[in-house]
Amino acid sequence: MKNIKFTFLLLLSIPIMVQSQYTGGNGSGDVSLAHFFTSGINDFIDVRLSMIVYPNPNEGVFTLMFTSTKQENYDIRVYNNLGVQIFEMRNMYVMGTTRQNIDLRPAPNGVYSVVITNDLRSVVKKIVINK
Repeated sequence: MKNIKFTFLLLLSIPIMVQSQYTGGNGSGDVSLAHFFTSGINDFIDVRLSMIVYPNPNEGVFTLMFTSTKQENYDIRVYNNLGVQIFEMRNMYVMGTTRQNIDLRPAPNGVYSVVITNDLRSVVKKIVINK
């Protein structure tokens, strides 16, 4: 029997029908598989980049944990709810899992956007600062 691996990145909840043919030791035939995939706010973000922010909410100090399956440099930026950049860290080398502590204690209570970007992709997470 032949092993087949599928990887899907979906932004919506949609049904997918996968059909395949196989030839095994006892004969051959068709296989049909029906799957329903859902992507939510904390689900897998990108095939090569995922990001988690914790704790959330926090008192201005949090950890950004991101994983990249490819060696790349990323920029980290944090924006307030008016779109004003309040934090920046440039050219952070990532391969595998990286943790970065960020201290925004001078920032007032509110909702902030944590953005990690490079030339190919961008991931955004919302955090809440509540002192």
